[in-house]
Amino acid sequence: CATETCDKDELFDVLNEVDRRYFLARDLSWEFAMIDREQKGTISERSARFLFQAVHDDFFSPKRFAKFLRSRAAPGTGVSFAEIEVPLCDIPTLDWLEEEKEDEDRQKEELLKLRREEERLAEEARKKAEAKARFEQEAERRRREAEKRKAEEEEARRKADELEKIKRQQEDEERLQREREEAMEAEDLAEEAAEAEAAAAEAARKAAEEAKQATDEASRKAAEEAQKKALAEAMNNKEKRLRANLKAANKSRKTEKLEPAIKDGKAAKMPGLKKDIDEAENTLKNVKAGKALKDAINRRNLQDIEKSMSFIRKSGWEADWGPELKEGDKMANRLRRLERIRAEILELKQSVISEIRSYSNPPPAVHKVMIAVYLLLGYKEKPLLEWKHMQALLGKTGKEGLKRQVTTLDPLKVEMEQADYADSSYLNELDLEIIRDISAGAATFYAWVS
Repeated sequence: CATETCDKDELFDVLNEVDRRYFLARDLSWEFAMIDREQKGTISERSARFLFQAVHDDFFSPKRFAKFLRSRAAPGTGVSFAEIEVPLCDIPTLDWLEEEKEDEDRQKEELLKLRREEERLAEEARKKAEAKARFEQEAERRRREAEKRKAEEEEARRKADELEKIKRQQEDEERLQREREEAMEAEDLAEEAAEAEAAAAEAARKAAEEAKQATDEASRKAAEEAQKKALAEAMNNKEKRLRANLKAANKSRKTEKLEPAIKDGKAAKMPGLKKDIDEAENTLKNVKAGKALKDAINRRNLQDIEKSMSFIRKSGWEADWGPELKEGDKMANRLRRLERIRAEILELKQSVISEIRSYSNPPPAVHKVMIAVYLLLGYKEKPLLEWKHMQALLGKTGKEGLKRQVTTLDPLKVEMEQADYADSSYLNELDLEIIRDISAGAATFYAWVS
């Protein structure tokens, strides 16, 4: 009857397999009982693994056993013989081996991918480290070049300024010496004219007395003629005196001498003095314009500086105030730059300041710039060295906010000693381009503080 449903060989194989499983299960149940010494009916998962290894020997698959453990209804609990009877009696098949090989190949592939990923990440990290090192080297090179260039420019500028200063001092000394000599000559002439004027006035007075005492017409006319001549001589010497005083005041270029000399000259109402008075008034305007420029520079008032320089140049007095005009141009450029940077700071978004504040460990250049900024604002140095304290300051708003403080700072209230210290201690080795590469916000504050 079996031949109608299956092959005899197949039936024989099935019967042999049943027979094999029967005797193997009996032997295994005996070994199970030996392991289960307390007769609990279960053994530990570790002991179960031992049985699987003993039965399957070289064909034991840790993965299949792990899969079996995961598939249990209650993983971690004791293992009964019924749970392992069938898998223990199973004969490893080609499918098992292929599956095991596939798992191994898959594992190798995953390990290979993992290794490749690790190598890729390591390569990326290496490239980033190299790029960072190159950037730092380039930054250091640029910093050194900038420092060297700055030092060379400063040295060249210092030498040029020193030579210019020496030349200017020599020219000023020579000019002052000439003016002093000319002023002294004019003063001597004024004294001589004053003496001659006094003598002529005395002669006129005596002639007038003689005219009054004359006994005849001829004597009276002679005395009147002498008086007239003496008065003319007195007026002539007065004009000489006033002209000499105007010239001396003009050469002195001193307001306290020019103003009274001009006043006396105008009071005399002598047409011949008009040219001298005009020249003295022009010199007085010249001197006052120079003083106004110096005052505007000291006050750092851009509008007054530009107004004074424009007036001096339109009047053609550049030669008289060359150094002051040079200093005025320099100060005006600085003030215009300051105003431009103030405008840029006003336009800065709070997010830019927040970006600077967000650094947990800021680049040294950024920290140095912000220290210099707050030093100019009048803050003490020691707390600024602590970045957490700096973060607290950067987080303030309103009147205490950084933007408000920077844009409302009066340059006249900044102590030059404090400014020089901030520059030499924190800004001297920095470069705008390097800082701009790190933080655009910090670069704006660097431009303002420097």
